[in-house]
Amino acid sequence: MSKTDYSDARIKFPRLQVRIFTDGKTQLVDTWLWKQAGDERHQITKSQPADSMDYAHRLIGEFKITYGAECDPADIDIENGRSGV
Repeated sequence: MSKTDYSDARIKFPRLQVRIFTDGKTQLVDTWLWKQAGDERHQITKSQPADSMDYAHRLIGEFKITYGAECDPADIDIENGRSGV
């Protein structure tokens, strides 16, 4: 679970929330967009394959540009013990 409080109006929005996990073979990425503090999140990707952790982070970078969104390490949950960007 990400460490960001998406109801906190003091942080910048729009904002991405990301979960990176594996199916044992490849990295998968779930991405949500929070448009404003306290709003509902909107799912952008669900189990999108990423060949590597580097590629997963490139996807996040592309989504940041596409949606004009913030995304800090606290917004990224990586399963299997690796830390965020």
